[in-house]
Amino acid sequence: MTTISPIRIAVFGGSGFLGRTFVEHVSSSGHDVVVFSRREATFSAATWAACDAGAELEPGLLDGFDVVVNLIGVRGRTGEKSRRQDFETAHVSTVRNIVDACEASGVRRLVHVSVARGTEDNEDLSGTASHYLRSKARGENLIRQCDLEWTILRPNLIWGEGDDFLSNLTAGVRHGPLFPLPAPGSGPIQPIHVDDVAACISACLRDDATHGKTLDLVGPERETVSTYVSRIAAVLGLATRVVLLPLPLMRALTAFFESIMRNPPVTRAQLELLRRGVTGREDVVEKILGRPPRALSVESMTLLGARGRLPAAPMFGVSLRTVRSRQSLAPIGQLSHRAHHLRWLAPLVVAVTLLSSYIPGDAPALLRVLSAHALLLIPSMWVLRGTMKYLSAPSWRRVGGAISLFALMYAGGWLTIEGLLVIAPEVIRAQLDEIYRSLQAFPATFSLAAICVAVIAEDVIFRGALLMPLLAANRPGLAIGVSTVAFTLAHLLVGPPILILGAFLAGGCWAWLAARTRSFFAPLLAHLLWDVTVLWVAPY
Repeated sequence: MTTISPIRIAVFGGSGFLGRTFVEHVSSSGHDVVVFSRREATFSAATWAACDAGAELEPGLLDGFDVVVNLIGVRGRTGEKSRRQDFETAHVSTVRNIVDACEASGVRRLVHVSVARGTEDNEDLSGTASHYLRSKARGENLIRQCDLEWTILRPNLIWGEGDDFLSNLTAGVRHGPLFPLPAPGSGPIQPIHVDDVAACISACLRDDATHGKTLDLVGPERETVSTYVSRIAAVLGLATRVVLLPLPLMRALTAFFESIMRNPPVTRAQLELLRRGVTGREDVVEKILGRPPRALSVESMTLLGARGRLPAAPMFGVSLRTVRSRQSLAPIGQLSHRAHHLRWLAPLVVAVTLLSSYIPGDAPALLRVLSAHALLLIPSMWVLRGTMKYLSAPSWRRVGGAISLFALMYAGGWLTIEGLLVIAPEVIRAQLDEIYRSLQAFPATFSLAAICVAVIAEDVIFRGALLMPLLAANRPGLAIGVSTVAFTLAHLLVGPPILILGAFLAGGCWAWLAARTRSFFAPLLAHLLWDVTVLWVAPY
């Protein structure tokens, strides 16, 4: 049986994501580990000591150590202002100070962790836009020029439980259905698991074969960020589309987030890395560990999600999605098997509503609409059977959403009308008067009751039967689109053009609210508040 004698290891920057994993890995093997960092940290079998490696280190700080591991690195000017480091300090000055301290204390072995960049060691980086990469390269050059027994490790994007990479991608996917990336797209990346990186660092501590070597640590796959976005979306059950934004716009947005957030979702340095791609030789890790590195597959992400290791919260704490998870659709899940009925129901709804405008031709518009809705309620309720109680149930969340949307819609409608009146005052005013005159054909009580009945029927038909089956099939965009278009077409012959515009804008808002709240109660309440206010309480 072969035993490995313990050694004394000094770790700089061991309080971060990779550092904690590495420290736990080597300390559990019986080695004596001391972590030097500015941020206080606790470990199960290692000692922490306060140290700012960006300043000159105390004489004798590294006396008695066998190996020094440098993990210090920053991705941008993030964190609290009082503790921020720039690239020059974190990636160059600290390296110089650590090398000097090693030489002063007689420590011969130094393992320096840098970053993969998909370039040759001797490439001139002076022309690149990334200060991050230039500072990393200068730090590596300081290592190469020293007389120590050094090894430089360049890991790719690191993934694992609690990482930045997967966490930010997951939060972005949860935030909204569109995921922005810089045009014309990102280069290939090879994410590597944090345990594999920690194991490689540990293996290099006393491996003479790695002395004087610069080694890329990369995962087994070369894929783009959009591929991993798609995989995360598949695991979460969220439809997500990658949109390519102009690079100057992405840089401006990234700079803005860096200026206002302690930990932005992406920094300018990371944006440059993703844009150019981060790759390396795939066989290096296997040679070091004697096994291939693990892949960031859908199965790996599913396992992390099952353990609750993928963030549950969206980016910025606000979700723009109508569907936040596949599980949230469970109460209406049975409707997904009825989505095929929309092939005949949607055309039927539009056809019956339009035909009602001619039969009989001299009847008031309100009566024609009511007669059409009466015919359409039966097939609509048949499609929604088994879910009507859930879809129509009131709740404080649904009431709050309805009132909030009504207030926004009324304000937006007023601004729209005022804008149209500036463009064509006589035409717009005549169309508004036509709408209001149509209600004067009946007593006010009858008109109010008829409007209430029409609203209930419309929301059961358009926000219920035409929207919910597609929503249950996890197609919220299509569901909102079908509901909005059908609602607009149904008003095509009911009134003047301004009513059609109003039907399109309002129908879209109510369809979004129905999808967001999984009900037609919320849009029904918002619809009622809107109609009563606009027609009687505070007309435009």
